[in-house]
Amino acid sequence: MGNTTDLPHRNIPLKGSYNIRDLGGYQTANGGLTHWKTILRSGDMHCLSPEAKVSLLDYGIRTVVDLRRDLELEEKPNGLAESPSITYIHHDLWGSLLPADRSNYETAADYWLGQYSLLIDEHRSQVCDAVSTVADPNNWPLVFHCAAGKDRTGVVAGLVLSLAGVPNNTIAEDYALSAHFLLDRFIEMTPADELPINFGWREYQQEHCPPEAMSKTLKHLESAYGGPEAYLVGGGFSKSQIESLQSAFLN
Repeated sequence: MGNTTDLPHRNIPLKGSYNIRDLGGYQTANGGLTHWKTILRSGDMHCLSPEAKVSLLDYGIRTVVDLRRDLELEEKPNGLAESPSITYIHHDLWGSLLPADRSNYETAADYWLGQYSLLIDEHRSQVCDAVSTVADPNNWPLVFHCAAGKDRTGVVAGLVLSLAGVPNNTIAEDYALSAHFLLDRFIEMTPADELPINFGWREYQQEHCPPEAMSKTLKHLESAYGGPEAYLVGGGFSKSQIESLQSAFLN
């Protein structure tokens, strides 16, 4: 996976959390590198231990961007939302959208493409607002998250990395890394009699975050909107915002 899994410290294992990953160290098409300790992606943060909260603050985090629905927030409040050291920002990305029926899709990649393209097409303003918040250097260092940290978070991560100039194949690999860090959560949440035999991270990845799903999502952005940048600009994102992200996020 090139410079995704080979670089150290991408995953930040903290008690009460999962799938917290640093988006630093990714090489762009022009040879630049994204900064470490600047933008992190994550899954749910409602069970963070006191030690984990301190660790994130020590890591430099000053802003938390929560992409979950209102009901999710009510049921599982973010563990850092009330911290006096944190600016907490909420963007309800999914809202009332209804998920697609998986039985209508032949492959897992096509199913997840259906979910992500639905979000991109139907909630363009919400997606653009969320990316605008994550891409604003005034909010850094920050962590943005949803529930699992792979779907809503994956779409926003893909757009931010694309704006920075990270190649599509690397973006797809970053998306697929969630399989390594969500397997234990999946096993804990699945009844033992429903868990397939010898179900490991590769099997989880194939069903829940195949890299092809993100590759196809990026192709959808290209074919339907002219690419991620055109999608965002058409949704209200400014050229100056893109330039600000690139100058601040890249070595």
